[in-house]
Amino acid sequence: MAVGEYFDYLAADIDRWDAWLTTYTDDGDPAVYEETRDTCGEDVLIQVSQGAVVSPILVDGSLDDTIIIPNISAYNDRDFQVTETVSDANPTGGDSVVYTITVANRTSSTKWVDEIKAYINDDFIYDCNASADQITFPGVDPEDIDPDHRDHGHFCSGDGDRDITWDLGFFDGFIGSQEEITLTYTVVTSTDAGTYCSEAKVKPDENDNKTGQTAIVQIGSTPGLCPDEAMVVTKTWTSATLVSTNTSTTPYQYTFTVAFEIKLDNIGEDDLDIDDINDLVPLGFSYTAMDFTGDITTAPSSTATEETTGREEIIWTFSPDVSVSSGTSKTLKYTTTAVVTRGNYYSDVLTDFDGDVFTKDKYTWPTAMIAIRDQFINTATTVDDSQVVANIQLNVASDGGLVDNWDIP
Repeated sequence: MAVGEYFDYLAADIDRWDAWLTTYTDDGDPAVYEETRDTCGEDVLIQVSQGAVVSPILVDGSLDDTIIIPNISAYNDRDFQVTETVSDANPTGGDSVVYTITVANRTSSTKWVDEIKAYINDDFIYDCNASADQITFPGVDPEDIDPDHRDHGHFCSGDGDRDITWDLGFFDGFIGSQEEITLTYTVVTSTDAGTYCSEAKVKPDENDNKTGQTAIVQIGSTPGLCPDEAMVVTKTWTSATLVSTNTSTTPYQYTFTVAFEIKLDNIGEDDLDIDDINDLVPLGFSYTAMDFTGDITTAPSSTATEETTGREEIIWTFSPDVSVSSGTSKTLKYTTTAVVTRGNYYSDVLTDFDGDVFTKDKYTWPTAMIAIRDQFINTATTVDDSQVVANIQLNVASDGGLVDNWDIP
C-alpha cells in the first residue's frame, strides 16, 4: 500500500486513526507519532505531528453530517425537516415556476411519510400542462406522481382549492434516518405584481412538520410581504476566538469564546409579539454575557443544564413581550465559552409568540454549526536515503473521519 493510500485508510475511520495515534506515540513528545513500515518493498518512516486547531471560520460548514433533533419532548415530536424552494424567485408574471419540496428525516430511526401538502397563493394555479410532478426517494430514480383530484376539471382552471396533496400510499414512503425525499411540481404565477408565499407540510403530524411561509415569489420590482403572520427565526455564530489548547488530552481539548446572533425577521403583514426564546446551545458551551449591540438586550431569565442531553438551555422570558413590527427584524446577541474537542456542534432554538398565532413554537432545527477540526502534519521519508515521499496535511473530525487531505508544497 502506497503512503498516500495508507493515510487515507487510517483517517477514513476515526477509531482506526485514534488507535494508530495511541500505538505509535513518541515517548519523548506526546504530540508526535512515528511508525516505520514496509511500503512497496522499501522501509519508510512515517511521522505525524499535531498542529494547532483549524480555525472554525475556515472549515466548510456544508460538510455532510448526522443531524438529529434533541431527544426532548419540546423538540422530538417533530420528525421531518421540511423545506421548499422555487426555481425563479422573480419571474415575469404569468410564467410557470417549479417548486421543490424536500423532506428530511431528522430522527434516529426510519419513519413513514403519508402525504405531502403544498399551499400555494390564491392567485397561482397548478400547471396541468407542465411535465409530470416527480418524487425522488433515496437511491432510486425519480418517479412521476399525480396530486389528488388532478383529474377534476376545476383543479387546473383556477377555481379549485389551493391546497395540493400528494398521497404516498402507492409508494414506499419509508425514509431512513438522515435520508430525504424530494417532490417537484409546477405552478403558473399571477400576472399581478406582488409578493406570493407558499407553505409545505408533511403527514403524519403536519403541524409539527411544515415549512412556514417560504419560497417567496416576487412579481414586479417592488418587494412585499407575505400575507398574515410570517416569521423567520435564524441563529448564526459570528465569531470564534481560540483561548487555549489542552494538549494533555486525547483528542486535544480547546477553549473558545464564541459569539452568537439570533435574528427574528418578520416577513408577514401582521405585527408579532414574542413571549420567550429557548436556546439549547451545543454540548460544552455555556452562556457568558449579553452583547448590547443587538436590538434585544434583556438578560436570560434562566440558564440550566438540560438533563437528557447535558447541554445548557438558555431561556429568555420577556415581560413585556418583544414586538417585531411587520417588515422589520430584531436581533439578540450573546457570547459563550466553549470547552470542546474536535467535532460538529449545533444549536436548537424555539421561539414562542404571543396569542398562539402559530400552531407550534417556531423551531430552527439543528443550526449554527461550528466545526472543530484537529490538524495533523504527516510526512513519510525513506529510511535508506532520507527521501521525502509524502508531505500531507489532515484535518480530522470526530464523526467524519478524513475531512481534508492535501499535499503540502
